[in-house]
Amino acid sequence: MSLRLSITNRVLKLTVKRHLTRARVPARIRRRFEWDCWLFLRRPRGYWTKPTEFRFGEFRRPGLLAGANEGQDGVLLYLHGGAFIFGSPATHSRFAAAIAGPLNLTAALPDYRLAPEYPYPAAREDVLNAYRALLEEGCAPDRIVIAGDSSGGCLALGLLADILALDLPRPAGVAALSPITDLTFSGRSISENAESDVILPAAQNELVASYYLDGTDRADPGVSPLFADFTGAPPLFIQFSKTEILRDDSLRLIDRLRNEGLEIRQHVLDDAPHVAAMFNGRLPEADEALRNLMAFVAGCLTREV
Repeated sequence: MSLRLSITNRVLKLTVKRHLTRARVPARIRRRFEWDCWLFLRRPRGYWTKPTEFRFGEFRRPGLLAGANEGQDGVLLYLHGGAFIFGSPATHSRFAAAIAGPLNLTAALPDYRLAPEYPYPAAREDVLNAYRALLEEGCAPDRIVIAGDSSGGCLALGLLADILALDLPRPAGVAALSPITDLTFSGRSISENAESDVILPAAQNELVASYYLDGTDRADPGVSPLFADFTGAPPLFIQFSKTEILRDDSLRLIDRLRNEGLEIRQHVLDDAPHVAAMFNGRLPEADEALRNLMAFVAGCLTREV
């Protein structure tokens, strides 16, 4: 572990985790998260954003386009994290641009609806329609990579399952960073890593579930991708830390999909924070995480179908 990572872990545990442990009011969580992202996330060189609107039939949702160059070679459909309750395209546009820019892609970030004002399946419907909107605009599916972190990783995997079930054109690949895959919270790491996770408080899992699900069965495959059908999936990439509470959400899904013969790549970090790649430019471990993620995205776009 680098000295910078050691210091960052202590700071995150004393600030972000402490705040999330006590947080109850969505509006306050959202304001604090916006500040944290401004403080911790690096602004890539050449970074730009542009408001956009995702349109499919009568569906309309705002969002952002982001990048660090012209971005003409494809689209990174990025679904932000935030426990289905907070986060926005603005909080994650720097990170999405850091991935997309060097690969000459444009990051497209839909502003999907958040709980508790809009519980499940609002977010799921919004991201599916955002993907359909990209196809409607003429984006070639083999030039689209879907990615998301934490709850956004859950939505990215759920979106892939919906694409496959509806027989829509498949994207080139899907990347999930520290994803939530099991809203039943049955993984051993929920309790085993309750202390070592420097960002996520396991004690808030029930609050998140109550806000987001509003009575929906937690084992529903549309809610928990661990139980979804991914037959015929394109290449997948899952990145996570050994010390986070969502470790087993990743490990169990990876094991299941490999046993089913699907192409899945994993990148496991030691002692790193939740969604470590977002700290790129601040930590050497995060830079390594970002490089691995970008290598996967680039490989998806250069492989022959």
